[in-house]
Amino acid sequence: MDFFGLYDWFAQLPANTLICTPNQRLVRFYRAQYQLWLAQKGEGTYPALQCMALALWQSDLWQKAQLLVPSYASHSAPLTPLQKKALWQDILAQDENLWAAGDVLEPALEADKLLKNWGLNHDNLAEQAHRAECELWLGRQQQYLAECENHGFMDAEDANNALLAAITTGELNALLPKQIIFTGFDQWPAPLARLEAALSAAGVQVRQQQVFANTPENAQRQSFNDAKTELFAAAQWAKNQSEQGHNVAVVVPDLGQRLAEVERVFQQVFVPSSLLPKANFDSALYNVSSAAPLAQAPLVSAATQLLAWQGQSLELTELKALLLTPFMGQLAELPALSQLLAQLASRYPKASLLQLKAAVAEVNQKAIEARTGTQTEARTGAQTEAGTQTEAGTETVYAGPLVQFYACLEALQSLMASQKTSAKALPSVWAQQFAARLQAWNWPGTRTLNSLEFQQHSHWLLALAGLAQFDAVTGPVTYSRAQQLLAQVLNSPFHKQTPPAKVQILGLLEAAGQLFDGLWWLGLTAHAWPEPLKPNPLLPTALQREHKMPRANAQAELAYASAISQRLLRSAPQVIVSHALFNGDEPLSPSPLIEAVPLALTDAINTLHPWQYLPLAEAEYLHDEQAPALAVPVELKGGVSVVRRQAACPFQAFAVHRLGAASVEAMGEGLDHRDKGNLIHEVLERLWQQLQTQERLLAIDDDELDALIEAAIHASITHLAQGRSLGKKLLALESVRVKRRIYSWLEQERVRAPFTVSLQEKTLPMEVAGLKLQLRMDRVDCLSDGKTLAVIDYKTGQSNIKSWQWPRIDEPQIPLYATAMPGVGAAVFAQVNTQEMKYIGLTAVPDLFEQLTDPNGHKDWQADFATVLSEWQQALQTIAASFVQGYARVAPKTPKTCEWCELKPLCRIAERAGWQDSAPEDDE
Repeated sequence: MDFFGLYDWFAQLPANTLICTPNQRLVRFYRAQYQLWLAQKGEGTYPALQCMALALWQSDLWQKAQLLVPSYASHSAPLTPLQKKALWQDILAQDENLWAAGDVLEPALEADKLLKNWGLNHDNLAEQAHRAECELWLGRQQQYLAECENHGFMDAEDANNALLAAITTGELNALLPKQIIFTGFDQWPAPLARLEAALSAAGVQVRQQQVFANTPENAQRQSFNDAKTELFAAAQWAKNQSEQGHNVAVVVPDLGQRLAEVERVFQQVFVPSSLLPKANFDSALYNVSSAAPLAQAPLVSAATQLLAWQGQSLELTELKALLLTPFMGQLAELPALSQLLAQLASRYPKASLLQLKAAVAEVNQKAIEARTGTQTEARTGAQTEAGTQTEAGTETVYAGPLVQFYACLEALQSLMASQKTSAKALPSVWAQQFAARLQAWNWPGTRTLNSLEFQQHSHWLLALAGLAQFDAVTGPVTYSRAQQLLAQVLNSPFHKQTPPAKVQILGLLEAAGQLFDGLWWLGLTAHAWPEPLKPNPLLPTALQREHKMPRANAQAELAYASAISQRLLRSAPQVIVSHALFNGDEPLSPSPLIEAVPLALTDAINTLHPWQYLPLAEAEYLHDEQAPALAVPVELKGGVSVVRRQAACPFQAFAVHRLGAASVEAMGEGLDHRDKGNLIHEVLERLWQQLQTQERLLAIDDDELDALIEAAIHASITHLAQGRSLGKKLLALESVRVKRRIYSWLEQERVRAPFTVSLQEKTLPMEVAGLKLQLRMDRVDCLSDGKTLAVIDYKTGQSNIKSWQWPRIDEPQIPLYATAMPGVGAAVFAQVNTQEMKYIGLTAVPDLFEQLTDPNGHKDWQADFATVLSEWQQALQTIAASFVQGYARVAPKTPKTCEWCELKPLCRIAERAGWQDSAPEDDE
């Protein structure tokens, strides 16, 4: 059935008639309708429909002219838009004054195109080109024209003007149809008027014709509170229409800017479940005329990022994103690579290719040594790829976990050394180099690409081959310039291959001339339609207004917008136009061009997923605070931290030490608080290795003590800086800071009762309720009675002995040490802090350690030291036993426990009403 009146038009078309359209989409529409008409006729012979887009017809005519007309045979093919853009880039880059005004490349290209298409030249500008920008651009255009003349270049506009001249003189009469019908054009600007005049001079009949499906009276208008609701309404209407078998269109004026939002809303409305992870979406449900640039496709974006890295130092976050892409070839090595990058991130803020290669070699070598059970000397990277162990005449080869990745880095380094980026080569040569680098990276990976990725890869190969088109225009270029040219090629939109769909989402230009069963045109506010004027900034505004150039003449733009409005209002039997009433708090009004369309009442629109407005099901509560018990004895990484976390919050200990929950540490420059604390610990350890006793400290002279401190600081800082990029000035400042703090602390050591340092950094194995721990004590002193021991823990921050109080001990390290050793009579925090240097702790012998507290009769303890040790032992046993038995309740000791905890999204304690009020009071 002919809904549009096209069949009568087809039947009346004379022979040798060309239908000319503004775009290829309209060509496909007419050809499809023509085939339906032929199928309906069922008999007889009819000529093929001669229908072409205007730009393609002009290009085809030019190619035929070069073959058939001798005077045009010498002309080369016109420059492609990208070639012309590259040539203009090189010209504009020579003028700092012009570039200083901003990015003028696109306006410069448009200005050149406008002048040529309107048949104007410099003489037409002479009286009006008084602005500095226009004068500068005219100079650059003269340079561009000279370049074209010197090299025999001709752009598409020059070719079209040459065609007009050839048509007018009759040279191309044999190639022209008898009649041309222009359809789908909403305005008739100077370029089309010039073409019409040339064709008429050649004896070609020229007609303008529009095909409509209804009268404007059939349209209706709808309004919505905001643009989001309006878009949802259009999507739901399109879905309903397509389910009834109708071919409909949704016209979005600013489709390019709203592409992501439009696709998300339509996907949500058509197949809500497709937004869930790993869900599939049927691309045959609707087609979108606009598309994102190929450069934004994940596979292509990964390739350009790999090409951009020249081996220089990168932030570790950037390096992770670069190397952990799914389009790398070493999929089997990704876990080891991810672990390596996490370790690097905890040590360095940045890493280069050489540093990364060295780290990979070290990982491989350590893995080989662990497998072979032998220590190897430092090897080259190639030697760390495999280790060899011979057993009974049989050679067994062990490979490191990152062998393939190391080979990849080695190949890449070799390519970078041979491909000097500062050297110049033709773009086609750089294309080969780009391909070689990606091959070294094993891009796009070893896994099978899905359909969309395969299409992206095919377009990438075409884009890479397309670099050769710049050879004639730019000549040899640097690596960075070749990357810019490639980026321009990749800026073209990537349209994935999709089957025909009953719903088309179109921009204004894509909808030109097409007819549908139904059409919804949205976004028609007074601000947006007609579009505001936007003349080219490099051409005189008066000239653009006089010649009615695009976006320059108010009357012409109003007439153009009116013509588009009338056409779209008659493009389907059912037409809906819509607009929003508000943009945030700003009230909006409808476009005056649709104000006369009758306003229809609208139903409430759901803008949520279907599952978001379903009735809520009754919540089901599960008690999941008990995990499976551990088989004892058991040894876990973390040592004392297992007990500390279990006391603070059982779920925290379970998540970290049994589930392996961990966050990536934030990177920072220089030294963090942990580095500075470890440095103080190590300096004191080295110093007391030399001093041993307080007596020696008191007897040593100042120069010798200063030498000992300097040596300890130097050795400790050297150890800290090993394998890290720390500046000399930073380390020198840190040395001064540490030395000042050590001297201040030694004053506290001098005024104590006599002591001997018995142990330092001693590892002590211990088992508590089946939980095997490795305790590492900072220091153990033997007091002056020769038998009482003081267990000491250095603290560079603030400390408080209330953190030892049972039953949930905040700082269990000292209580564990004190209960693990016989003869302990003092538990001590050594607070090596700039704000206050002091010893704090508990002791059974206050006469031997005057700075400490006797717990016997104290208001906070009210027990002798032996009782404290007993209570500690019992509390620690209880805490350790609860962990071993699987107790994992979300039960923080105080709200402060959660303050710096990173597990809140996992335990979701914030969802518990009043949890902060019900938690125990902070005991500090």
